[in-house]
Amino acid sequence: MPPEAAAAGAVYRHRGTRAIQRMVEYAPATGSLALWMRHRDADGPEGGPAAANDGATIRYGPRFEGLSLARQTGLVAHQVLHVALRHVPRCQELRRQIGDVDHALFNICADAIVNSALGHLGWLELEPGAVRLEELLRQTLGTTQPAETALLEWDLES
Repeated sequence: MPPEAAAAGAVYRHRGTRAIQRMVEYAPATGSLALWMRHRDADGPEGGPAAANDGATIRYGPRFEGLSLARQTGLVAHQVLHVALRHVPRCQELRRQIGDVDHALFNICADAIVNSALGHLGWLELEPGAVRLEELLRQTLGTTQPAETALLEWDLES
């Protein structure tokens, strides 16, 4: 194989590859979204995040490899939805409109929406203790709604 072909092929090999293949198999639409995103392996501290995104690229830390395939798939699906739902640009736009945005609170709400959207899928595993929208609403507002209803009623900016 010519060196340039090997280098080009390396772009498509990353720690998340097996999880994306699983997503394509079990949820072709979400798996297809993952195929359109950039994926990169990242070196980082041993205790760093297993995966993260900057709104365009999903980066996989060394810890990612030690997770089960179901957990890897849940983490990739989680990151894919953050990118697909444009959470980073939405935070920037909200900051432009209202000024100061509590970034930690914004991330909790974004995680709750993503986790509730994925929580019913038996072929992936979310992080233990993952925050869910229906639980967040119960704890903060005292409302009781199933995930399906909460996801229809609430958006990230709300």
